[in-house]
Amino acid sequence: MAQFAYAKRNVLTTDEDYCFNLRYLLSCAVHRIKPSFWHDEAVKHDPKIRGFMDSLHLDIVIDEKDFASAKRKDPATYQMRVEVSAKGKVLKGVNSYLKGTWEPEQLRNTDEELLDKFVRNVSRIMPETRALEISEAIFELEKMDHVVRLMEMFA
Repeated sequence: MAQFAYAKRNVLTTDEDYCFNLRYLLSCAVHRIKPSFWHDEAVKHDPKIRGFMDSLHLDIVIDEKDFASAKRKDPATYQMRVEVSAKGKVLKGVNSYLKGTWEPEQLRNTDEELLDKFVRNVSRIMPETRALEISEAIFELEKMDHVVRLMEMFA
């Protein structure tokens, strides 16, 4: 996302800007805030989050030749490289596929990951027990006589 103008020039003017601001997203991740809470007002204005954002120095380099070379080898790839310098150490990584995609199979979300994400995402509007009950119904959907029952569980 760092290569697009909307992300490069983002200065957090509107609520929508937060999901496209790399410094903000990195700060939330470093502070181990679960993504379902990244849009909470308290998180957006947390002095620790803001302070960390201000301390980041980002050099974004787009290597289109590297990306294209990987794409030629495997059209399903979205190769990304990252290099992080922190506390005197340099960590490098490369990722060819996005987590949660259908292929390759080892990067698919597991049922447990999907369940955890669902429960976190609905945590503000329903109790965990209800979210787990709905999840169980979804995993056993083929046993349900009418899908109306599932919709009633959400209502």
